[in-house]
Amino acid sequence: MGLPRVRQGEETASQRVLWGGIWNAASQLLPMVVTTALSVVAARVLGADDLGRQSLISFAEGACTSLFVNSITEATIRTISAQLGGGDVIGAARVRRWSMLAHCVSGVGVGVVLVGVGLTQPEDRVSWFIVAGSVVLNALGWAVSAQVVPERGWRPIAIRRLVTQLVGPALGIVAVLAGFGIAGIFAANVLAAAGLLWSLAPLRPPSRRVPWAPVPRQLISLWAGFAAFEVVTQVVTKRIEFAFLAAYSTATEVAMYSIPFMVVSAAAVAPLAVAAASMPIVAMAIGAGDVPRAVERFSWALRMSALISLPLAAALAGAGPVLVELVYGADFARAARLVPLAALVIVLAPAGQLCISYWVGVGRLPPLLWTGGAGAAIDLAAAFLLIPRYGATGAVLANLAGQLATSGMLLTVTVRSLGRVDLRLDRWAVAAAASSVAFVAFAATQALVPGLAGAVASALVGVGCFMAVAVPIGIIRPDDAQQLTAALPAGLHPVVRVVTCR
Repeated sequence: MGLPRVRQGEETASQRVLWGGIWNAASQLLPMVVTTALSVVAARVLGADDLGRQSLISFAEGACTSLFVNSITEATIRTISAQLGGGDVIGAARVRRWSMLAHCVSGVGVGVVLVGVGLTQPEDRVSWFIVAGSVVLNALGWAVSAQVVPERGWRPIAIRRLVTQLVGPALGIVAVLAGFGIAGIFAANVLAAAGLLWSLAPLRPPSRRVPWAPVPRQLISLWAGFAAFEVVTQVVTKRIEFAFLAAYSTATEVAMYSIPFMVVSAAAVAPLAVAAASMPIVAMAIGAGDVPRAVERFSWALRMSALISLPLAAALAGAGPVLVELVYGADFARAARLVPLAALVIVLAPAGQLCISYWVGVGRLPPLLWTGGAGAAIDLAAAFLLIPRYGATGAVLANLAGQLATSGMLLTVTVRSLGRVDLRLDRWAVAAAASSVAFVAFAATQALVPGLAGAVASALVGVGCFMAVAVPIGIIRPDDAQQLTAALPAGLHPVVRVVTCR
């Protein structure tokens, strides 16, 4: 069946969403692939206990950096961009000065805290000390990035960060194989952070001599908002369960939780990237006062991310366990069994991320704070109740409860705010049914054919069963298919036509 062409404006918008999502996904997925390879090597060479301790230290570093450093970076970029847009060059220079000072103080402060933690951890003291140095270097790197982005955009920063995100884990693999243990992994990160800072230094705008002035209120206000949002984000989506596992369980349980979490995070990159890439178009429509157009684009992005999420969750739940056990080894069979449960996050999390991107794009953080706060409370309560008794399984359940609750509330609030959002739940139902059939086919085939052969066979059978349901009924309406074919290469058009409603 042929599909009529869409209007030129719609074609351009669809292409921007999909190709922006593809680039965004690639830039996130490549480092995840290398990081996963590092995780596999560490698991095989060092064992579950060392992998768990490494994951816990990495969590502490990432959480502190996000809360105390990245929140300053976000506030700086927004403030300088607004001042440069208004022609206030002197004000921008003052913000740069305050931002550099704030980044340095926060980086050193976090480093001191991590050193203090290291003094209480004799077994991993060196690793904690090395991580403290990494935080300081990364804080300086973000300080420079915050000055560059308002004038030159993210591209020069993103390219350099992508390179170092690939090099760091690769050096970590070499360090583990050379016998340097988890300290070698963090030392590799320090080298990558130092290289990034060196590559960013030439991009820094020339300094301008300006008299000192009080910190701009806009900078303080934005920082407070971003810091509060980071607190919520750390609890709901960034593995606060690690802290509970460290307090109530063992390093081995930390490893059993970290593997399914990482696998699901990597798999979710595609729908999350499409969601994030769609937001500039929605924000531009809102800014132009074209609310119907904004609702239309938001609805389309929501439907497309859902169509990716449902079969992806089914595939991960079906094929993930056997693949994890094959790659990591039999010692991590418990981690493999947790993958189907963790994969449920993918069903709704991309829709929640789409809503987050919308509210950030229109400059309204309160809906994010109260929905995220409620989700964080659910996550913390579940973690407190479940992790002491059930370990890694309780951690997965707590994270699942927090993320699904937050995403559900965000989706409800956003749909009510935008008004008449066309969700097309009938197509979601078809996609959910096809995905469920595919999951059953995955699981049944693996039960009959174990090992790698079973993984390959289950993939073929699962895809076949999905198409057997999706093709006769159709999971995409013709108007959505028109926009999709306009954005995709011609070679993929037949695939879209096959799953389009007749």
